Amino acid sequence: MNMRAPTVLLALLIGVVLPGQAKEDASASARAWLGALHEWAIPRYQRFAERSQSLTTAIDEACAAEPAPQRIAALQQQWVDLTQTWRQLEALQLGATLQRRSARTIDFWPTRPNVIEQAARMTADAPVSGPQADDAMVRWGTAAKGMPALEWLLFPESGKPLPLWHTPAQCLYARRVARGVAAEAAALLDAWRAQAGRWAAAPETEVNKTVSDTLNLLVGSCELLRGKKLQKGARVLALGGRESGVTFAFDSVRSGRSRAFLLAHFEALAQLLLGRETNLPYVREGPKMGLANLLVAQGHARQAAPLAAAVQKAHKALSALPADPQQWSVARTEAASQSLRDLRQVIDPPIAQALHVTITFTDADGD
Repeated sequence: MNMRAPTVLLALLIGVVLPGQAKEDASASARAWLGALHEWAIPRYQRFAERSQSLTTAIDEACAAEPAPQRIAALQQQWVDLTQTWRQLEALQLGATLQRRSARTIDFWPTRPNVIEQAARMTADAPVSGPQADDAMVRWGTAAKGMPALEWLLFPESGKPLPLWHTPAQCLYARRVARGVAAEAAALLDAWRAQAGRWAAAPETEVNKTVSDTLNLLVGSCELLRGKKLQKGARVLALGGRESGVTFAFDSVRSGRSRAFLLAHFEALAQLLLGRETNLPYVREGPKMGLANLLVAQGHARQAAPLAAAVQKAHKALSALPADPQQWSVARTEAASQSLRDLRQVIDPPIAQALHVTITFTDADGD
């Protein structure tokens, strides 16, 4: 006779969750959460791959033509669209993105204009693609590649000509850099697609580790925004740090998108934390299951409750930053920095403890 069946039935009738059932429910909700994150990420990786290839083609065509205001504006907008997509993905550097260190390959900042100019001169005779092109580019570090290097080539410094058409070598260099971004984008899309269906059958140990990694990465997003993109930049600006006539206190200054990209990253983070059901306009494109949903599903509604208020506070503070990052002084960035610190403290330790996760991401990592 099966003695467990009546016990399970009685437990269901009176609302009691048995230990084994609770473990199964927690595992199922964790798998569902990871699946939802992949469903959120894959269309964005596809968009990123498509836009990187489109920008590569556009730079090829531009380098074969004469510079014209309309063509320049179109190139710049394509770069903005591409980078906007990456800033959303930057909020969750999970799996292959972390393993491949793709953020360094795609978006190392600050870029080094003097190295870009040197690299363009030294590779002027190399082809655009193929093994010889790869050999020519491999000696140049990430600080002269990726989307920040393309920004430097596609957006002129005030009062100066556009670097892209300054010499044929710089056009060739931009074409190779664009191909590097597109290749990494394609590899990431393939890797995320390959992982997407694994969670239903993945071992529980792998699921638990990935939940832990993901929570650490969400904390990491808070610290990246607070530490590197706000506080460190504000300190550099206060010291008057300049290099080659371009201020590197904050990223995307040359294109004028510092605040817009900061918000794109944060709004993606908000989507990952809250899911799409919260009544906030910037989370409507979130995953069907956010961290808050996972917490409720696992019986931790009390720990989930403060998330929405902390997200709203941080979004308001980031939106209040001046459009011109040259005005982002230490004092002016303090409210935004504090709101990100407060958001982290909602996650770590209360949510981390509820999910039995150890946060290994430290304040220093954001700096």
